[in-house]
Amino acid sequence: MEIKISANGGGTDYKLINSTTPVSIIKPEEAKVIEVQLVRNGLPVIDARPCPSKDTVTIDCVMPEAIPKSYGRITDAGGSTTKSGYVNFDYLGPKEMDKADVGTEHIFNIIYFDAEGKPQASTPITIQMNF
Repeated sequence: MEIKISANGGGTDYKLINSTTPVSIIKPEEAKVIEVQLVRNGLPVIDARPCPSKDTVTIDCVMPEAIPKSYGRITDAGGSTTKSGYVNFDYLGPKEMDKADVGTEHIFNIIYFDAEGKPQASTPITIQMNF
């Protein structure tokens, strides 16, 4: 599923597609890669990049929202990129003692911020707690 943030005035040409969702966690501290592709007018944005700081929103980059500790964490918000417009984020599931209840899920967004720091596209990612 895809969500555009700017709906008024004709919208945006950017989309985040092909995201890794749902992320199904079946054991404590399970490592996964969450990936999403940034496109503009249907074409991959070759220089798509993650935001360089996990503490602040910067410009012209892709960043995940914060995740509750009971659903794990993004261990590298700086992520990595590929030549086809994909941005990858390393995810680590929660510890046994911190985990949410079995069968629950949490939805967070990965957001693309333009050169002015304004959100232009987002896509939801679902984490399913299955242990």
